[in-house]
Amino acid sequence: MTDFDKQVSQALRASGWTVEHTGTDGELLATERRLDDERRMAVICRDGSEPATAAGLRPNLMAPLDLLERREIDSVYVITAVDAADDLKEYAAGIRHLKVLRLDELLAAAFDFGEYLQDLLDTFATSPDGLPDYYIPPRTRDDEDLETLVRRWIRGTREPDEPIGPEPDQPIAVLGAYGMGKSSFSSHLAAVLAQAAKDDPHARIPILIRLGDLAGEQTLEGLLGKQFTANYQVPGYSFAAFQRLNQAGRFVVILDGFDEMKQLLAWNDFEYNLGQLYRLHDGDSRLIVLGRPTAFETDEEHQMALHASGGRADAGWPNCFEVELSPFNNEEIRAFLGRYVRYRRPDLAAPDIEVAALWDKVGSRHLRDVARRPVQLRMLAEILPEYAGEISELDLARIYDIFIGHLIDTVIKREDDKSSRAAFDSTERRAFLTALAFWLWKEQKAAFVESATVPLELVEPYAKGRNLLAVRRDLFAGSPLDRRIGERFGFPHRSFQEFLVAETIWSRLRTGSLTLAEADPLVNHEVSFFMTLQRGRQETAAAARLVRALKPDTTLSWRLVTAVFMVEEVMLTIRERVEARLSVRAGQSSRRFQGPITSWELLLLTTWTRKQSQSEVDVTIQEILKLAETEDFTLMALFCVLRLGGTSRRVEEAFQKLVAMLVSGGSPEAVRWALVTGGQARPSGDYVYLRRLNGSWSFGRRTGGARVETGRTGQPILVGGNELRVRWLAVAGIHLALRLDIGRGRTANARAMLRSLRPVFGMWLPRAGFISDWLAPSGDLAADVQFNENFEIASAVRDQILDTLEPIRTACAAMGINVSFMERRADSAELPK
Repeated sequence: MTDFDKQVSQALRASGWTVEHTGTDGELLATERRLDDERRMAVICRDGSEPATAAGLRPNLMAPLDLLERREIDSVYVITAVDAADDLKEYAAGIRHLKVLRLDELLAAAFDFGEYLQDLLDTFATSPDGLPDYYIPPRTRDDEDLETLVRRWIRGTREPDEPIGPEPDQPIAVLGAYGMGKSSFSSHLAAVLAQAAKDDPHARIPILIRLGDLAGEQTLEGLLGKQFTANYQVPGYSFAAFQRLNQAGRFVVILDGFDEMKQLLAWNDFEYNLGQLYRLHDGDSRLIVLGRPTAFETDEEHQMALHASGGRADAGWPNCFEVELSPFNNEEIRAFLGRYVRYRRPDLAAPDIEVAALWDKVGSRHLRDVARRPVQLRMLAEILPEYAGEISELDLARIYDIFIGHLIDTVIKREDDKSSRAAFDSTERRAFLTALAFWLWKEQKAAFVESATVPLELVEPYAKGRNLLAVRRDLFAGSPLDRRIGERFGFPHRSFQEFLVAETIWSRLRTGSLTLAEADPLVNHEVSFFMTLQRGRQETAAAARLVRALKPDTTLSWRLVTAVFMVEEVMLTIRERVEARLSVRAGQSSRRFQGPITSWELLLLTTWTRKQSQSEVDVTIQEILKLAETEDFTLMALFCVLRLGGTSRRVEEAFQKLVAMLVSGGSPEAVRWALVTGGQARPSGDYVYLRRLNGSWSFGRRTGGARVETGRTGQPILVGGNELRVRWLAVAGIHLALRLDIGRGRTANARAMLRSLRPVFGMWLPRAGFISDWLAPSGDLAADVQFNENFEIASAVRDQILDTLEPIRTACAAMGINVSFMERRADSAELPK
């Protein structure tokens, strides 16, 4: 049997036929038994890209038609790969019980999507939050109705008066921030298309897949198998048949929540899963992906994932047509309020009065921006009618806090007749919900999780001597969580979980049960946003303590840094310590002085000064220079000076002094050892420690006053201890000189192109603070590292810098490194290899 014969046979078996191969390729005999009745048909299979013709098939049809005439079989079917020729269709139309079908038509008849389509309709119609009653169609940033755009794309044709949109063979990527209605749209669209497919057997069938359920690497075969055999029962399903139908244009595949999938995966795993999902982009398929743009850390990730950059096009990845959801305008806000009020309170005698009162509050200066996201507008519509406080006190953090409490109270009222569940008050339910949110987030579980997999340790605080399994069951059954198939639960909206996760991170940072390093991978853009909103006196005090404990080589993301430290009160504590440190250095007593300023504190204060130009809390270049003379962060000080900028003269003077500090204090031998192993260096402050171990060199803490001398063989040896302290920044000084193209004896001044210093900082400060976010090609802060304040380096200054570098010339030459940049009349130099 050929592969085509096997696919035909599989489709027939899925429809209840028993299939026998006659021994000749392309010919099958199928039998169907129902009670005492038996039906038999002969099947002729014709693969290939050329249409089957009557003349070509007549020899093969003679025997089956003879059997049909003698009533030994009941029908004859010709199954083709492509549309048959017109003459074959006309020939078949003239013979009773002779049918011609394409394979995809046979497969479509074999697949029974009836229950699945009904489930899509029922899921939307019975949404626990009543979505169909107040759904507002979303618009794109181009002010086009999104559903209209999608329907035109599905249709595959565009009328002359219709706007230009995605090509039929181009997937659509729908992007929107949290709470903008992406999942609501996907549920609504799936229901609309499901109804169309039930009404018209030729209409495309919607396939809705929630990507938040993917918690690891997932092949497309495994994903679809789970969807249509475990989650939903689709009789006749097979992966090969599904792909054939998809290629033939029978489906609209809707992949909702690629950002939720990304949250649970490392980038390599996410890339693998995305490649698997893009296998659905094939032939006449229609593919929609939806998610938050914050799923991508950089522009490169964004372009690669959605636009097949970086060679992904060669791997078959598509270039998606991007649309961004627009926030609600005033008209949509009022329409939403009108529908929501009537949904929540159908017994109101005068709903228009209630809507007008809500609009007055929602349209206030304090809330109008909050109301532009559907999920937040719904929260306002729930809590404002009973809210007795001042509108000015309702910031977004307070709104989320009240609404989550409102959800819990609603559940308590609903469950108050069940004594077992009444054992938990609102405080306990909130605490469990928060613990569950954090556990799901930290353990990187899927968006929906089976209650039986939740550890009993989360339940123990609420047991009160009762059976833990029963308590867990009651806590879930009486919670404001959404329930999916089986005992799978999840948060009604992901932002609710992110709010509780942010709350938990702050709580644990305050108590010390979570370190900043442990918190960092848990903080995405939205959690960072909520942490910023939740920051208060306790959080600010905790941040002030935490910043002093940061080690120089600690790396944190900008997301965590901005959520925890970027507040004036924290900067004020750093500023007071700077003033105290400078006072002690000047010989003045200061009770406030509590040890050296750290490189972290200097970096944070510099960043604050640059970003908050109106703030009275700042740091100056002169203060940075004074600190650099005594503290152990010279290169960080240089970075901070260039971040601050200023007049050319002031920056030039600071640059000269700091470069002199960088390259002083290292003998040629010590520098040579630093150069040998510099690519593996793990510096601490301005120094690195070399230790001899079993004949090789490694890095560790200083244990003695070792020095390098020349041995009998002429090779350097270590004497006086087993560890050497090297001022490794002499090497950074070489790189600085090379990057700035400083040459001795030039007649004209050299321009210091500060942008060219990025590779230097990338080499020597990769683990300092959040420098890596700045130096990534398109990281969170890439555009913020301007270094535009270029300046001229006078000949005298250049010569002074080169004089400072001169002691390491011998060490460089001994290593075979090009040192022509130190020679007179040198025009250029290459970086050391």
